[in-house]
Amino acid sequence: MAELSSISLAKIGNFDLVKRKEIIERLLGGEIFTESDLIKFSSKKQNPNFDYNQKIKKAMDICRSLSNAQKLRNFENIMIINIKQKEEIINLKKTISDLKNK
Repeated sequence: MAELSSISLAKIGNFDLVKRKEIIERLLGGEIFTESDLIKFSSKKQNPNFDYNQKIKKAMDICRSLSNAQKLRNFENIMIINIKQKEEIINLKKTISDLKNK
C-alpha cells in the first residue's frame, strides 16, 4: 500500500468500511488498482458539507480495522499529510487576510 499515491489512499479512505476493507485485503493480496478502478468502487457522490463528527467516526473505524503493523506503516504518510495541511492552512489564512485588506 506504500506504493499508492496520496490521492488513491484518500479515495480508499472515503469509501464505507466494507468497501475499504475489501480493497485493502485485495491490495495486500497483491492486486493492483488504477485510479479508474477505484472510481468504480465509489457508488455515491461526496457530500459537499463537512460533517466533523462523521469524519471522526470514519477515522476511528479505519483505525480499529487496521493491524498495529498497518498503523505503523501509515504513520509516516499521515505525518507528511499533516504538515502539508498545516502549510496549506497558513497559506489560506494569508490569502484571506490579503483579500480583506484590498
